Amino acid sequence: MRIGKLLDAERAVVASWSDRQLAANRPVAVDRLIDLLWVSDPPRTARGVIHNHISGLRALLRNEDELSIHREACSYSLICDPFRVDIFRFQAFREARAPDPIARLTDLDAALAMVRGPALGGLAEDDQVRASLVSSIDEDVLLAREERVELLLRLRPPHAVLPEILRLVGQHPDRPRLPGVQMTCLQAMGRETEALEAYDTFRRRLSEEFGMDPPAMLRAIHVRILRGEPVLADRSTASGGFGVEAPLRATA
Repeated sequence: MRIGKLLDAERAVVASWSDRQLAANRPVAVDRLIDLLWVSDPPRTARGVIHNHISGLRALLRNEDELSIHREACSYSLICDPFRVDIFRFQAFREARAPDPIARLTDLDAALAMVRGPALGGLAEDDQVRASLVSSIDEDVLLAREERVELLLRLRPPHAVLPEILRLVGQHPDRPRLPGVQMTCLQAMGRETEALEAYDTFRRRLSEEFGMDPPAMLRAIHVRILRGEPVLADRSTASGGFGVEAPLRATA
C-alpha cells in the first residue's frame, strides 16, 4: 500500500502510525490523532472529522488483504504486516543489522527505494501538520542517504561517488556529515586543495549563519588532510560517520 494513493487528510492519519512512539498493530488514541492533525485549536467537530477520515480509509482498504483498521474504545489500530506499508518497510530495512558493508548498502538501497518524494509531500512544506507528523521520517531518510554515500565511498572509486556527494551537499548545506564525506572523497582523488576549500566554505557558513565552529569530527578530517594523512584508509566500520548525524540549528 502506498500512502500517495490517499487523500491528504487520510495520508496524515496513516502517517501518524509511523510516529516514533507509535507503530502498526498498536492503538492510537483519537486524542493523539487530533493533536497530530490540528497542531493548535482543533475544531469542535474534530472527533467526527477523524471518524470520517477513518471511514474513508476503511473503504480504500476494503480490497487490501490483511490490512485493516480496528476500533477499540477511543483508539484505532492499523492491523497489518508492516512490510505492506512503505514507511514501515523503510524503517525495517534502515534498522536492519547487516554483517558487512555490502549487505548494509543493500539494506539502505532497499530502504530508500521506499522513498518516493517527501513524506506527505502533498501538504505545504511549511505546514505545521506535516512538520508534526513527518519530521522524524525526513530526518531518518537523510541519515540513510548520508550513510549510503559513506558506504559507496568505501566500496567504489571516489570519482564515481563524487557527483552524488556534491548533489547531497547542495541540497542539504547545513548538515556537517556531508562536507566530511566530500572532503574525504576529494582527498582520495588527489584533490586536497579542493577538499580544504570545501572545509573553509562550510566553516564560513557555520560562522556567518549560526555563530558556530565545525564539529570535532569535521575538524579532525581537516587536520588529517593538512598533514597528508589519508582519511579513507582509516575507515574500518560499516556505519561510522565522517561527521555528526544531525542538522545544525541556530541557537539564541
